[in-house]
Amino acid sequence: MDVASAPWWASAVFYQIYIRSFQDSTGDGVGDLWGAAERLAVLAELGVDAVWLSPIHPSPNCDFGYDVADYDAVSQAFGGDAALDHFLAAAHSLGLRVILDGVFNHTSDQHPWFVQSRQDRSNPRRDWYHWHTGVRPPNNWGSVFGGSAWTQDPTTGDWYLHSFAAQQPDLNWANPAVKQAIVACMGRWLDRGVAGFRLDVFNCYAKDLSRQDNPLRTDLVGRIGGLFYPFIGQVHAQDRDRPELYDVLADMRALADAKGDRVLIGETLDERFHYDRAAGYTGPGRLHLAFNFRLLHSPWTAERFHSAIDAWSRDQRGARWPTWVVGNHDFPRVATRWAAWTEDHTDDRMALVMLMQLTLRGPAFIYQGDELGLREASLRRSEIQDPPGRRFWPLYRGRDGCRTPMPWTTEGGFSSGTPWLPMPEDMDDRNVEDQRETAGSLWRTLRELTALRRREDALKHGVLTLLPRPDRDVLAWTRTTATDTLRVFANMGANTVVFASAGGQQTCFTVNGAVDTGTGLVLPPLSGIVLR
Repeated sequence: MDVASAPWWASAVFYQIYIRSFQDSTGDGVGDLWGAAERLAVLAELGVDAVWLSPIHPSPNCDFGYDVADYDAVSQAFGGDAALDHFLAAAHSLGLRVILDGVFNHTSDQHPWFVQSRQDRSNPRRDWYHWHTGVRPPNNWGSVFGGSAWTQDPTTGDWYLHSFAAQQPDLNWANPAVKQAIVACMGRWLDRGVAGFRLDVFNCYAKDLSRQDNPLRTDLVGRIGGLFYPFIGQVHAQDRDRPELYDVLADMRALADAKGDRVLIGETLDERFHYDRAAGYTGPGRLHLAFNFRLLHSPWTAERFHSAIDAWSRDQRGARWPTWVVGNHDFPRVATRWAAWTEDHTDDRMALVMLMQLTLRGPAFIYQGDELGLREASLRRSEIQDPPGRRFWPLYRGRDGCRTPMPWTTEGGFSSGTPWLPMPEDMDDRNVEDQRETAGSLWRTLRELTALRRREDALKHGVLTLLPRPDRDVLAWTRTTATDTLRVFANMGANTVVFASAGGQQTCFTVNGAVDTGTGLVLPPLSGIVLR
């Protein structure tokens, strides 16, 4: 694709702000938009292009914002409408775009739509949600958070559908009024200056209205998991990835295109078992981008990384762009999942991950704190706030280990009060203030890589070609435009690798001691290099 014609998001670095844990301005221990605005200059310095805000709408916080009680308002806990206006103005003044988390598969059970829907069977909004009349649930559909996806409501004795917690009833997207209301709401936010949406579990919108049972998984993991956790034991053929979904996406895309220069990014649920499905949701009349978590779920081996990168890149060629996500608010910290044999070597792995993310084709997504190499926090049961996590205790420890507040200084710098979750235990060594001033820190490494990406058209829009692996532990690829070619090598192994090089190459970037001697390429353990 011609560099001049590629959209801004094709090479953007997105930074996810988990708003509750980013910066508190009031001393109540919970992050807010006023506080987040104060830290935007640091993100601009880091070199990110856009920020993705976790849900900011009013919510009873059954699932910390992913149970929305009002799509058109900003939670007072985060500062209300005035705080968002201030945040948008501050971001735009720094050249940063802002995307919102669009949680449109379900609402809170306290949303006025559901409050009306549950009043009686004749209510005009009854059909805005999925209801079933009978003495038992209509099928075997399981909830992500455990148990049946159907809960009996005492008001009428009917059952309503919730793919997640019982306090998160699913909207009925087969009702044209629902689609009209949500798309209109999205338009209002776009008019307000938002650059787009990350669409939470969008592939769950459409459901089989005949409500047939989901088939049972026949593999060993599915059979065993299903004994304790029905959701895992099912093939979600009836409540995920339905063909009716494409009409919804077409309307959303038409809206985004009409507003100009906006982006829709889809998060697919269950795609760990169906990585190939994500690509089918992007392209003309569909989403601009979709997440694929195959790389995130890969073990630390060059073979598995190569397979993940190759498959996703092949799926998203030409005018379609792959996304590179290795962490977010739902998964254990990257540095813990891909921990090495020592702490120092784990930091080396994180620097190498940054190099790979920023030199692959397509936008990169950074979760707050991963630029510092934060580890997963080990929380006591009394400290865990994630409500769905408590249901599975001690088998499931919730998601709070990756949601601890952002350490800005050695003292914390997040809040003048008691944080809603404990500060990271390693904040003495891993905080923004220190890493900004320390040569070779992970923060500085990412800043240098974002600058390299902005300078080099080949890294922004060049064609990606994966090369045969020159060693079992080494990944290699090129990024090519009509006038330039960059070569990337990454040694994921524990041993130094040496092989002949072509000579006459310019070294553009290195991590962890990789060097081109002119006659040979020397890659120490966990090192990488970018060559012209």
